[in-house]
Amino acid sequence: MGGIRTDEKNPGYKHIFIEPQIPESVTWAKTTKESPYGTIAVNWSLESGKLNMDIALPVGCTATVILPQNTRDYKLNGKNGRRNSNTVSIENGNSKITATL
Repeated sequence: MGGIRTDEKNPGYKHIFIEPQIPESVTWAKTTKESPYGTIAVNWSLESGKLNMDIALPVGCTATVILPQNTRDYKLNGKNGRRNSNTVSIENGNSKITATL
């Protein structure tokens, strides 16, 4: 349900893709994945039409987050994201994404 997968062009979890899989009637999920750089953590929840994601990436790791197709807009760490985009690039550290579905 966390949807963490490595980027084949950047093996060893240097760059990953995060694509939450949200089955009907599931309102939250937490997942971790060990990488050579440390622990990758993805926690998401659905509340009132919003997808809230807390992501932790270790130093040396970057990610592309793929949001659901029905995303209308999103914020990354409180700042408005690009319009008409369902991908978000994040660096190592802690990131919070809030997407309006």
